[in-house]
Amino acid sequence: MALAFGERSGVSDEQKSLLRQSGTAHLMAISGMHISLAAMVGWLIARLVQLTFPAHRIHFRMPLIASVIAAGVYTWLAGGNPPAVRALIGVVIWLLLKLQGRSWSGWEVWLCCIAGILVYDPLTVLSDSFWLSVLAVAALIFWYQWMPLPRSVATARWFYRYPLALLHLQIGIMLLLMPLQIFIFHGISLSALFANLFAVPLISFAVVPLLLAGLVLTPIPWIGEQLWWLVDRLLALLFLALKLLPDGWLNIDKRFQALSVSGWVIVVIHRLSLWRNSFISVAALIFSLAVSTMRVEEKEDSWQVVMLDVGHGLAIAIIKQGKVFLYDTGNAWPGGDAAQQVIIPWLRWHHLSLEQVVISHEHLDHRGGLISLQREWPAVNIRSPLHWAGHHSCFQGDEWQWQKLQFSVLWPPKGSTITGNNGSCVMMVSDGHFRILLTGDVEAEAELAMLKRRWGILHADIIQVPHHGSRTSSGAPLLRAVAGAAALASTSRYNAWHLPSGKVVKRYQSQGYTWYDTAQSGQLTIDINSDKWQINSFRAQISPRWYHQWFGVSRDNG
Repeated sequence: MALAFGERSGVSDEQKSLLRQSGTAHLMAISGMHISLAAMVGWLIARLVQLTFPAHRIHFRMPLIASVIAAGVYTWLAGGNPPAVRALIGVVIWLLLKLQGRSWSGWEVWLCCIAGILVYDPLTVLSDSFWLSVLAVAALIFWYQWMPLPRSVATARWFYRYPLALLHLQIGIMLLLMPLQIFIFHGISLSALFANLFAVPLISFAVVPLLLAGLVLTPIPWIGEQLWWLVDRLLALLFLALKLLPDGWLNIDKRFQALSVSGWVIVVIHRLSLWRNSFISVAALIFSLAVSTMRVEEKEDSWQVVMLDVGHGLAIAIIKQGKVFLYDTGNAWPGGDAAQQVIIPWLRWHHLSLEQVVISHEHLDHRGGLISLQREWPAVNIRSPLHWAGHHSCFQGDEWQWQKLQFSVLWPPKGSTITGNNGSCVMMVSDGHFRILLTGDVEAEAELAMLKRRWGILHADIIQVPHHGSRTSSGAPLLRAVAGAAALASTSRYNAWHLPSGKVVKRYQSQGYTWYDTAQSGQLTIDINSDKWQINSFRAQISPRWYHQWFGVSRDNG
């Protein structure tokens, strides 16, 4: 169903994980490769039909047009998914170039196809799959021009030539696509080379052709049934073979991003013989790539506060010397949570180690990722006001130090049994110069109770906006007591609760706060260096451009 119609709901989580670990997930969705195979089948059928024609009726245009028709039909069967449509556009452009008798280089055709796709859909530039496809084709052109198959292999007998040619192809794809794979997926599959050696030929030359034949011949009872049965058995054989491979997925952090371009560098050095002509330059280049993997030592008085973009929920990471203190863990939903989707990949990518977690209160959008985090870091220290087994206290009067930062709990009262939003663990974090107030979902009633006899100690530079900017929180007395410079709210785009409230935003602004929220700004990062601090937003380079306002970056969060 996934290969015939693009319907992947029948692929189980276990199968998806297996495909990901083996680096063969690209084979189980209708993509450019499958559309081009359909075009090839259409071309072959047309050539077979031409065998019945008299010589003067045979023309090169018929197979070309048949190939485009076959590609178009398969794209329609796939529901017109974007990768299939992009491949069809490429096939149509290729047809037009052939019909005009143009003999363009691979690079010229590649650029022409990119231009055609972007004219059809300019927002394709935001698609990861588009860049994977584009750079995969570029890598193939580059690989075969700069590292062609050795002549001894190209002239060998077919039973040597074809396996070696496939191995040559897979090595090139693995080396040259590594930078993009690491950037997008934050890891690589070590077993992908071996898995694709048998998976690609099986899918390309057996499964997809039989599948296409099955789609055409399904109305014929016995033949259609046998074709579908054979496709099913071949896929079962593929998954059996993939299960025999060891778990090959390797998580990689951003330190190795620069090193991942070594494949391209090695090809250039080898082809131009730079290792002979300019050994010192080559050594310096390799050394600089190796140095990029080393962690830069941070100043002892510098640290970061990061409000992660977890949608509706809250997760704030305090980072110092490669260690992380996490305040809340985001939301959870059937089949996943914010820790799996956002927090854990982000921690791994930045090579950070989680040491402590505070759960402000029991609502799911604040504790949803806790189990996943405990599974990843079993020894993590947990604090909360929930009286749960294994949780340390997080009540008014509790104080501790972590990485020379001071943590003071201001609410709820010691031994309190308050539940819900008003039971949130409110805490002040300070390095002696910079102060940030973390409030969870505390509401106006608890805000006023917390203010009694504590007006002076609530002053902070930054406040995490309580309850995602709800009108039931952020009372004027709290804002005056904090007297901060900026307010940070964790909200999701177009949420059902219309948060943050417009009145609350204006209230903060009227009190002199600069307003930030993750719905508009994405991930928010506060860089602190002694008595200096600065807020950076993930989307700061996008939102100011006037034309981006046309594509969803508007101020309306309703």
